[in-house]
Amino acid sequence: MSDVSSSSDSSSSSDSGSDSDSRDTKKFELSKPKSTCLVGWVVSGLSDSRAKAAREAYRPKLKKCSDLLTNPSLDEAFYIRLKTTKSSSASKTNFPDPVEKIYRNQTYKILDLVKPLLFLGSRVKRKKKAKADSRATRTALKLWAVLYHDVTSARRRNIYHKSTPRTSGS
Repeated sequence: MSDVSSSSDSSSSSDSGSDSDSRDTKKFELSKPKSTCLVGWVVSGLSDSRAKAAREAYRPKLKKCSDLLTNPSLDEAFYIRLKTTKSSSASKTNFPDPVEKIYRNQTYKILDLVKPLLFLGSRVKRKKKAKADSRATRTALKLWAVLYHDVTSARRRNIYHKSTPRTSGS
């Protein structure tokens, strides 16, 4: 079974454009040195200083919806309910729910990922030569949006389930 058939949540969001039609699938090969470098990043990760430099290399300014690239914070109402149900005195930024911490950290990484993609998207020229690059950038941005939506939705569900008391007999 392919990944496409198992990801029903994210498949509906790709219906909004024809940038990644199956007939337009681009096959490409990554050189051995680039593949080796990529494998090193995946297996060993990056040092904290290199990761920080990569995160801070791009700082986009959005003219509309400027808070889009801000990690969503816990809503005040949910925070109060969570604090009550967990009997905690933790601050909103340091809430002790381990699953929420994981989601929040993933969201930061996803937001870091989109910044260079937005840079590429803003620089793509509308020439035939750059048409494939434009499509690839647009497709990457769509895939980022799906991933970001899925993680933020999971965060909301997690917080909702933690803050809403379960009823017995359901």
